[in-house]
Amino acid sequence: MPIKTFANKLGLTLANHRRAKGLTQEQLAEHLSVEQETISRFERGATLPPLPRLLRLADLLNVPLVDLLGTCSPRQSDQIADIARSLQSLDEENREWVRQLVVELCNRLSGKNITTINMPASFLSLPGNGGNNNLPHHSVTPEMHTE
Repeated sequence: MPIKTFANKLGLTLANHRRAKGLTQEQLAEHLSVEQETISRFERGATLPPLPRLLRLADLLNVPLVDLLGTCSPRQSDQIADIARSLQSLDEENREWVRQLVVELCNRLSGKNITTINMPASFLSLPGNGGNNNLPHHSVTPEMHTE
């Protein structure tokens, strides 16, 4: 992965965590004793924060360093760990559904046969899906569009 791509991803991750904490760039800059433009350059991916500053950012944003770097890393082990962290908040039924979906997507992208995925009823109550909690499990075959 080119360093610029890594810097852009890290910048987006920093900005998302900063916003989630309800901080402005200026407020974060004050906590770090730097100019607001420094934070802006980090978030735009124009520059990478030096390691001591990145550690301080993780502390200020109250997130593990791995959460800042893991989402940006091209390393397979980091990507797997990032997905595993995302799965931790799900109940067993939804974790299994996501596992099936990921396996199916991987099979599809690698050219293997397509299978059917059983969608848990709880998925149907997510925002943007109609909010109907009374529907039974449905099978879906994900459509992959490539251009």
